This record gives sequence, C-alpha cells and structure tokens, in this order.
Amino acid sequence: MNKKVLEAWKSIQSAYSTAKTETEFEAARKLQHEFQDNMTPEELKEFNDLLIADTHDLLAEGDDMISDSIREKMGELPEMISMAYIAKNYFGKSNSWLSQRLNGSKVNGKRARFNAKEVQQLQDALHDIGNRLLSVAF
Repeated sequence: MNKKVLEAWKSIQSAYSTAKTETEFEAARKLQHEFQDNMTPEELKEFNDLLIADTHDLLAEGDDMISDSIREKMGELPEMISMAYIAKNYFGKSNSWLSQRLNGSKVNGKRARFNAKEVQQLQDALHDIGNRLLSVAF
C-alpha cells in the first residue's frame, strides 16, 4: 500500500469521524477532494479500494446493529411462539436458519444476519401472528 494514500485515507477518516456539524462535514469532503485531485490513477485506485472496504465494514456494522436490535426486541417471544413455524411458513427455511440469524451465529466463518428483505418478512410475520392472536382473544 502506498504510504501517501494510506496517510491521506487516515486523515480523511479522522476528519469524517470527528465531524459533528454540516460545516465540518463539508470541510472533510473538501479535504477528500483535494487529496483525490492530486493522486495518480494508481493512487486513486488504491484510495477507492480503501473506501470500498471501509464502506463494506460500516454496512456490516449497521447490519449487526439491526440484528442486535431485533434480538433485543424479540425478548421472550421465541420461547412463547413457534419459531420453527415462522421459519417454515414465512421464510420457507429451517428453524436453525432462523435461529442463526436471531442469535448472530457464525456460519461459514461469517456472522449470520437478516438482510433488509428478511427484516421486513419477519416484521410482516410477527404482525400477521399478532393479528391472528388478537382475532381469537376473548
């Protein structure tokens, strides 16, 4: 990795991570453009590779936060209703598939988590089950 690119990347990361106001974000964007405008095509490719890798890491962190939030909101619900039923009837998957995502288990070396579509499916499933329970409540 080119030392110039790595130092530029660290400076830009620091500027963005400490920015709190729109003016500070604008200053970080300006710094990024100044660095990029003065890079060779090879340096720019290395910089973009770092940017892409960091973006993937941030998205994964966001996915982890969503999964953690789902697990927290579920509370005792998995003990109260059949998760196997939800897995089979709403996802067409096994109970272990659903359990892996709810618990953030490692599968093939990566943390299992819901994608955006699956989060919506789970919400729809829980709303459907909730409505069914309400319809038979006395």
